[in-house]
Amino acid sequence: MISREKNSVMERAEEIQAYLGNKFPTCVKSMLPSHVSGGFWLGLPRKCCHLHLPNHDAIIILVDETEKEYQVVYIAERTGLSGGWRGFSIEHRLLEQDALVFQLIEPDKLKVYIVRANRLSETDGALGLMHLSHAKRTDFGQNVPEAFSDGSSPID
Repeated sequence: MISREKNSVMERAEEIQAYLGNKFPTCVKSMLPSHVSGGFWLGLPRKCCHLHLPNHDAIIILVDETEKEYQVVYIAERTGLSGGWRGFSIEHRLLEQDALVFQLIEPDKLKVYIVRANRLSETDGALGLMHLSHAKRTDFGQNVPEAFSDGSSPID
């Protein structure tokens, strides 16, 4: 049953990713226990990080569906988020099996779309879709490399 729910969540996340188009790089990440409790470490897909994020430690801004911004520490060598991730995770009540769609909207800014597992009545994903017009209007960045436009999942 869990795998069916996870697939449904990932399918919904991939639908959002497809809706976003390929003007800006995107990646999808399914939440594991270590991402949402305990260590609060979020490893991001290596391919996405190496192609689009700084090759040094940096402060990255996460932007949620309400346009609220959160500063997090990006650790380049480990291709993940550390300091500040815990606060984002707790404030957004992320749980294991939720999925996040990250969209690079500026060199140091990621828009985050949350797809909830087991909570279909919550509107995070739908609310995020209402804000997609921002992504369609912004003229930042270059075309997405083929690694992200060939339909394959960029998940590690």
